Amino acid sequence: MTVKSSTSKFLGGPARRSWRAVRGSLPSSVVDRVQGPLKDSLRSAGLFPAGPAPRRVAGGRIPTRVTWPGIAEQRDNGLRGPVFEELLGAGDGRRYLDLGAGPCQFARRAVRLGWDVTAVDGRTERLPEDLEGIRFIQHDVRAFDVAGYDTIAILGLLYHLPLDDQLALLRSCNGSRVILETQVHTHGYVPPAAEPWGHQIVTIDGLSGVVFPEGDNPMASLDNPTSFWLDEAGLLEVFARCGYAKVEVVEPMHHSKYGTRRFYVLN
Repeated sequence: MTVKSSTSKFLGGPARRSWRAVRGSLPSSVVDRVQGPLKDSLRSAGLFPAGPAPRRVAGGRIPTRVTWPGIAEQRDNGLRGPVFEELLGAGDGRRYLDLGAGPCQFARRAVRLGWDVTAVDGRTERLPEDLEGIRFIQHDVRAFDVAGYDTIAILGLLYHLPLDDQLALLRSCNGSRVILETQVHTHGYVPPAAEPWGHQIVTIDGLSGVVFPEGDNPMASLDNPTSFWLDEAGLLEVFARCGYAKVEVVEPMHHSKYGTRRFYVLN
């Protein structure tokens, strides 16, 4: 599997501001993941110091902790749409499938970009009244026939599934280009909303992550009481197991109240 790190033109604006806002609150293990051309771009914009990134002091007699400022998710939520559009590109009438479409905010963007859009979700609580240009189908995404679509979007969905269902869904989609956006567990970086389960690392089938209690809300899974949030090493291994030949890792990570999230493009 080839993994390529990509810097898109959206870094020229809000992403730079978002990175500046959250960089100081992230552990060095997260900051140091930004490598190569992206780090050079951020350094030239004044977001990295000229020398090596400062490291947090650990051990000894000085207690340390990760601070969650409560503003990162407010900044980053606005980035998801523009990043998605940059990755999706012009449709020219090609077929686009949005799995777990929810309020169809990304499906609407795909319509504007000229895609023939089908949106699927097992729930309708968040479905908007205006579905102009969107073919909506209420269906369990795990059992939906995904054949024949040029691009499949799995946005904010994968981490609401148990591991076996994640593997099955990704395998079923590997005949198309897949735009995936998902929660990625970063070990040691646990905001207040992820307490205490964010610290309880488990390993399933050789893959590391945390178990998320789904609860009963319109954004939760249909029927599984828990889901499995993989770390990034586990996600990349899952992509390989599911037969993808190339993975584009989109920098930088963005953030939710539960931790870190990222876009991937699978081919």
